[in-house]
Amino acid sequence: MQLTGTDKQIKYAEGIITNWSKNYPDIMLPNLSDSQFWITTRSDSLERMLQKAKELSDNLNYISTVFSSSYPKYNRQDVVNALKSLQWNKVIVLDTETNGLNKGSEIIELSIVRYRDKKVLFNSLLQPHDYEHYGLTKQTEKAAKVNGIGVYELRTAPTLPDVWEDIIKILQSHQIIVYNVGFDLPMLQRSALSWGLTMPKLYASCAMLAYQFYRESPDYFSLDEACNYFNIDRSQFGETHRSLADVLATIELVNCMLAEGTQHKQVIPYSGYTAKQEPQMIKLPLLSGNVLSGVSMNGKGKRQAMNTYTVWQKYAGIVSWRTRKPMNTRIMLGEYDANSLIEALSQASKKTGIPSAAFLIGDKL
Repeated sequence: MQLTGTDKQIKYAEGIITNWSKNYPDIMLPNLSDSQFWITTRSDSLERMLQKAKELSDNLNYISTVFSSSYPKYNRQDVVNALKSLQWNKVIVLDTETNGLNKGSEIIELSIVRYRDKKVLFNSLLQPHDYEHYGLTKQTEKAAKVNGIGVYELRTAPTLPDVWEDIIKILQSHQIIVYNVGFDLPMLQRSALSWGLTMPKLYASCAMLAYQFYRESPDYFSLDEACNYFNIDRSQFGETHRSLADVLATIELVNCMLAEGTQHKQVIPYSGYTAKQEPQMIKLPLLSGNVLSGVSMNGKGKRQAMNTYTVWQKYAGIVSWRTRKPMNTRIMLGEYDANSLIEALSQASKKTGIPSAAFLIGDKL
């Protein structure tokens, strides 16, 4: 058969067809001339490859030339298959906040979280050039309103050169997911160049594109729109448009897509909490062997819940058993596994009868 495609595609496809023939000498391979078909199905099982070939052969609209394209390019199952192919023990999720969207803009906050256990590997504000005027110029005013980062916070933040070696070491040893790769990684490179730093070639998967094709849509979706589709309550992760909160929301979004459309389920079930219950003291062992002390919330705990938002960028959040709203929490994300902690709290609730709690580390009650 005469294959179609670029010279490079044709040569690649010929090798793939040869391998199929060697592995399955008794099988008649599909008579499809599209090099791209053979390239994209090279890792499929024989049954899956033959199924795709039949679908194309039965489609009277199908055409294959160098200039032909298909729309939509991918479907939901393609997204799920692609996500499942990642080495999840090596996956990290990255997000940035910037001081603008122009060519001269820089990163002012960067967060990197390990996917498998939500351990924070890096989370810091970054002091840009001319930080004293952040929020005062036309370029940075809008950014300051969106992310809420103030000059007083940037004043004591490290510069990118101060932490560049640590950042690159993390990125080069993991597979990266970013919600909007086309924005965050170029912005990281732009910031590096502004400081005279060299950024190595990095590969990353785009969760925004994955979600677009998961929805089989021609349009992009914001992270808010994607989370709303799965009923993900972003408030549980802290303030939106802060890099750590956006990373945690992206992880939850990827979880939902991997579940192949299963609607987002509440991790913590309603346990019959009433405002009449009085606070009680409990202690729980953590994975690290430390002791977690806590006090349950009562009907007068509204002020405590509000305090969560002021400390969220440094600490993980535990949510109310009744409302699933964030509560006053002081648990370092970099030290504790949030999922295991929630499970521990759930078990403790069953044993102690305390359905909702705000927790503080060790003796800092």
